[in-house]
Amino acid sequence: MEDICDFMEELVNIIADALETEGFIVSRDSLPMKVRKGDEEYTLIIISKRDEIGALSQMEFEGKVMVVSLLKDVEKVGDVFIGRESLESMVGRAVISRLTGERASRGGIISSFEDAFAEEKEPVASRKRYPEKEELAKDAFSVSEELLPFYAYYFSVDDEKNPENGIILVNAVDGSVSKAVNSFNPDTGELSSLQRIEPSISEEDSYEKAVKELVKEHTREIEVKKEEGAVTLMEKKVLGIEEEDVELRYLGILYIPFMKVEAPEGTSYIDLSGITG
Repeated sequence: MEDICDFMEELVNIIADALETEGFIVSRDSLPMKVRKGDEEYTLIIISKRDEIGALSQMEFEGKVMVVSLLKDVEKVGDVFIGRESLESMVGRAVISRLTGERASRGGIISSFEDAFAEEKEPVASRKRYPEKEELAKDAFSVSEELLPFYAYYFSVDDEKNPENGIILVNAVDGSVSKAVNSFNPDTGELSSLQRIEPSISEEDSYEKAVKELVKEHTREIEVKKEEGAVTLMEKKVLGIEEEDVELRYLGILYIPFMKVEAPEGTSYIDLSGITG
């Protein structure tokens, strides 16, 4: 029974990863799972047995339904139907995107960070990029590598038009905020000799910066038509979320390898892990 449960959990995660790679937002914590893209939200139903097709017609759901079929030669059901062949293509694209580093699934990113902090108190990310130091040094005073500290948070934004979750990182030195766009891969000791830069902003400050950044990203300006007699006016209206619509869960401090390039035009940093892009 435990093996069946593990198999189903893995299957659901594979399908969720594939949907996220296609641009859907999947609420993995809800039962049944909810899937959203743009203004449309669906209840996700996975069919693995033929007798489930008939049972589906007897069930009532709130809103629209997305049906994913593991079976071949099944008639379309639900508001959105993903058949076996389409599913195979989606899963293939998701796997290739992760292997090539083009795009990691949101669920995969979140779980990789949570696993990292479960293993270590202050995990260090591995190096995935190897820029040519000699090439960079041609126009620079100096080129060096160091480990920069980041406050890491799991975030969830309750935005009716654009709900979102993921991992947000706050640079503990300069306070800049970025989202993790790739999974966390732990260093195996290769970077142990690099200097660790100490944080210069507090955890409380980082929390505030992360919340404000997410509120800013989810605030948009629209133009609304307003009729005044025979005149049509365009009025600008700001729509957005409040700070209480943002949920943050602190994970801890992690270290990411960066290449520091000091040149006449200023100092720049290159993320060698690929986590922030």
